[in-house]
Amino acid sequence: MSFCSFLGIYRDDSMCIFKPSVQGYFCKQADHALVILENLDPSMGSQRLFPVVVMTDSFMDTFSDVTPHTLCNPEEHRSTFFSVLPSTKLTTVCFPDVAPLTFRLYLLSGRNATRLPLAIFYNEPLSLRVFIQGKYVSPTPSSFSTNEGAGTNYFSFEDNLLYVMLHEKEPVEIVADLSLLVAFTVTEAVGEEVEARIIRRLADFLRIGHDQVRAVYHVLGGESMLKVISANASKKKYHCPNMAFCTAFHSRYGSEKMGRGPVSTRALQPSDAAGPSRVLIIEFGDPPGHPRNESTNDILKTLARTIINTHQTGDLQKGLGLPIDTLMVTQSALLFPAEANNRNGSRQHPETCLYVRPYNISVQVQPSDGEIEKQLPVQPKIIFLDKKVGSAPLWMDASIKSTQF
Repeated sequence: MSFCSFLGIYRDDSMCIFKPSVQGYFCKQADHALVILENLDPSMGSQRLFPVVVMTDSFMDTFSDVTPHTLCNPEEHRSTFFSVLPSTKLTTVCFPDVAPLTFRLYLLSGRNATRLPLAIFYNEPLSLRVFIQGKYVSPTPSSFSTNEGAGTNYFSFEDNLLYVMLHEKEPVEIVADLSLLVAFTVTEAVGEEVEARIIRRLADFLRIGHDQVRAVYHVLGGESMLKVISANASKKKYHCPNMAFCTAFHSRYGSEKMGRGPVSTRALQPSDAAGPSRVLIIEFGDPPGHPRNESTNDILKTLARTIINTHQTGDLQKGLGLPIDTLMVTQSALLFPAEANNRNGSRQHPETCLYVRPYNISVQVQPSDGEIEKQLPVQPKIIFLDKKVGSAPLWMDASIKSTQF
């Protein structure tokens, strides 16, 4: 599947006439609004945010930087951007690297009834909070109509898109909260009561408060759906244009076509039909609106290690009383910043890892004695047998790191 886009503000060709004298279009009954994006993340400067790209149907544009550069200390003020977007169409917003942890959106149109839907792409599944005048707006289950109120939102884990509704004169603030996301499959017959029981058992098993764990999403599907949710890099290629192209040509407007390159949509679709199971996504962390605790990061890292280890030993399955073969755990850049950066300092696609529980582990070759910091003369060979693989071994590379205390 390939995409071609036109550079410039979205237009409906049935209502627009091209004027050669001005090399531009004159449109009637156009319904657009000026959308303001205000960065509230002090750790992210305006240079890292440019260009913020918007896609509406086949049209691509960028947010323009309106931050004044004449101030004595530009690091002390917020960076602000604007773009003109159609209020009757859904527009996708893509950041060049990562989205700010906190930013504000509002629109100006001169019409109090103007409503504008946005889909904001994130490089990884996150716990995103939406606020209107400081009040938390709970997400809707899976969708919303254009008649919904300001701040109406939901996050699509299949696409890494936050859908949010903007209203005239009602700023929407979006905050990325620190949390850990874990997913596994349960039988479709599991109802709300059983789901709540699973959450309580999980909290008791991990010895954390019941208010620190909650179910945030569920969707029909099995292991293939877990693979779809974890395919962050594929989702980026599918929903967002090539940022290098945008950086080079962000100031060019006209009828030039831009190719985003072929992208296989099969990478974004489950390979098997939705069976009698569904994927349950669980969030660990403080409740929405709770003041951020400095120790939360270390607590969530410890939880991640505990969940992964107990899953692979089978203790997690026993504790919950559920058959869990594959577990998804987000390796969020918020929790693991060092792992999310490469040696050049640029951000990589955060990993959302799948962990398969081994059903049999055996040592085929025992290692020989050796010397410190030297390769063992006889390397060990360990065979992991997966439930689906049967008698075929799973080979993997392993290394041992020394730790100083």
